[in-house]
Amino acid sequence: MATNEAFSRVQIDAQLKDQGWNVLDTNAVRFEYVLPDKTKADYVLCDRHGRALAVIEAKRACINPAEAEAQAKGYAEQLKAPYIFLSNGEEIRFWEWQREAFPRPVKTFFAQGDLERRAGRRFQDEKRITITTLQSMVNIHSSRCAGAARARPRARASRSSQYLIPSTFVDSLGSFTAPKGKVRHECVLH
Repeated sequence: MATNEAFSRVQIDAQLKDQGWNVLDTNAVRFEYVLPDKTKADYVLCDRHGRALAVIEAKRACINPAEAEAQAKGYAEQLKAPYIFLSNGEEIRFWEWQREAFPRPVKTFFAQGDLERRAGRRFQDEKRITITTLQSMVNIHSSRCAGAARARPRARASRSSQYLIPSTFVDSLGSFTAPKGKVRHECVLH
């Protein structure tokens, strides 16, 4: 490690401390963390349960931190960490790499609680999107089944599977009902 990068790390340590991170707590901040492919992430910021929240890739002060995007993304993918910070001690860039195309400049690192809240909101958003998608699929399927039943009143229930949503989606919903209490899927799926 070059002396210049060591100085950047001293600055990064101070910035993390300013945001309430306990850099001596290895459950919260991990240095030179060895990854499954035997590479090392400069820093890994973890939640209160020790799960990776963010990777920090440190560079020398003379290097643009954005040049470390690919390297940091590889680390974040291995750790399943949703966030990346790129820093040279003077400039900090934040990247929600699964949702954003490029890292953006920020004034400082985020506190542990802030990253946990951000990750919690992200999980709720993903859950909401999944449920909305499944509701749409059930509604489409129901309207197709109802149309098939009107077109062929003697059609067997098993034929309705040609209008299908994969049964695993409906099975995972159980008896999914609309807000008014009406069942939205009327066909039997096989």
